[in-house]
Amino acid sequence: MKTTTDLYAYAQNVEILREDILRTEYPPELRKTPPLFSVAMASSLLDMSYQSLQRLIREGGIECNEDDNNKRVFTLEQLDIARKKLQSNTRKKDYYIARPENIINPYVISVANLKGGSSKTTTAFHLAQYLAMQGYRVLAIDSDPQASLSSMLGKIPLEGPDVEGSQFVSPEQTLLNLYSESKQLKPEKTYWHNLDLIPSSIRLFDAEFIMPSRQMNEDKFQFHRVLHDELRSSHFIDYDIIVIDCAPSFSYVTLNAIYSSDAMIVPVPPSHLDILATGAFFDQLNLVLTQIEEAFSESKSFDFILGLRTRMESDLESLRNGSRIAEIFGGDMIQEQAIISKAVKVAADKNMSIYELNGEGVNSRTYKRAIECFNAINREVLLRVIDAWSVKSKHFSKTGAN
Repeated sequence: MKTTTDLYAYAQNVEILREDILRTEYPPELRKTPPLFSVAMASSLLDMSYQSLQRLIREGGIECNEDDNNKRVFTLEQLDIARKKLQSNTRKKDYYIARPENIINPYVISVANLKGGSSKTTTAFHLAQYLAMQGYRVLAIDSDPQASLSSMLGKIPLEGPDVEGSQFVSPEQTLLNLYSESKQLKPEKTYWHNLDLIPSSIRLFDAEFIMPSRQMNEDKFQFHRVLHDELRSSHFIDYDIIVIDCAPSFSYVTLNAIYSSDAMIVPVPPSHLDILATGAFFDQLNLVLTQIEEAFSESKSFDFILGLRTRMESDLESLRNGSRIAEIFGGDMIQEQAIISKAVKVAADKNMSIYELNGEGVNSRTYKRAIECFNAINREVLLRVIDAWSVKSKHFSKTGAN
């Protein structure tokens, strides 16, 4: 017979191994570094021809560096400068559309579904990096105690030595401080230009016990608005867009992420279980939001909700179920499908995005197709945000509200 004493003993055994694991698997010098982009990659990200970019470089219109092999490469900062310079020099094409000046608050997008393995983190990771590369100031929020997004963005989602420059994550750096004591969130810089992060760790699970207690014991506490109100406070106005990666569970933390959002992306793989889990997700969300409306007399709406077909392959099941997913969302479906390819698998094995991989370990055709796929997905989301900004801007101009 095993009791709680045995559970405690298991925990103590892990604690004994903790220092050895941290020392051998997570050395202090472990860091993710900013990538360098080839001219071919840069031309794809800037949405212009390779020849045109080469010509601008020769003419001195755009700055770049040279790597150890004397090949031209771009940093993230140089891509950002190039994009905005291209925009300032032309009205024929949109390289960069700024957030309207009368839009004060950042635009919040959550990536959510109940089913694990639906590519929520992959979607949020690539979207956040893409938006940052488009010149926007982006904040990524890891709302999943599994902390995969934090890991992808260079953090070690474990408590470790408290030293300067450490990549370990303490509970105080996560959303837990906000949910437990209403303390202000403090975003951290990442290795990716224009992209900051509020990381996560396993301790974020504690919020699921703390939040109901606060709701019972604090008169003015509203469990569903904690993150919403924080992200609309003045210290977040410098961000253009916030991307939240949600946990594969319906919890207080997930509800806060969704309730704080202006829009939502719902990734759905092409399997029967994933499709049915998506239905359960919408059922539960509808039920909870309806109950909140009745209890607090406030309704929740989204500018858009987009379905995204993920983990797609070329087999018959993917084709059939991909059509079924499209039937769920109707016109609210991202047209491009997130395919499974060798490029995606190689990037995941290296804890990288497609944008960081820069073609290493895959043939150029496979890599180009993967880049085109993620660019198309992310561009469609960005265009929806720009449309929403336009609508809000016109509304605020008429009413003077924000």
